[in-house]
Amino acid sequence: AGYCEIRDRKKSLVKVSGHSVFPKEVEELMGHHEMIAEAAVAGLPDEMSGEAVKAWVTLKKGYKAKVDITSEGLKKWCQENMAKWKSPKYIEFVKKLPVSLTGKVQRRQLQEKDMEKMKKGRDIRG
Repeated sequence: AGYCEIRDRKKSLVKVSGHSVFPKEVEELMGHHEMIAEAAVAGLPDEMSGEAVKAWVTLKKGYKAKVDITSEGLKKWCQENMAKWKSPKYIEFVKKLPVSLTGKVQRRQLQEKDMEKMKKGRDIRG
């Protein structure tokens, strides 16, 4: 008898250079960082790798983005604590994450907002 572990919904899966990245797994790993309150992760189109991982992050009370932590510093931490291809290529600090009435983070809403920015040629790095 084998085991089957469900990590995330298939439609949430991000494909980076042929590797499967489960957003929930990256979110959980990022949640171990001492300054991160919550993270939402999704894939965005990328010319080099097919898709790129982006994380939208809220910080714990008392911490400020660009003062206590930078996106570059957080990317480095991610690369030290997870496979490089799972690490977010883009990190954006946000005040709060959009949630549904049931309290689930609305990744799709964040993703669609950035896809619109990309269509207009705007920066999505955060």
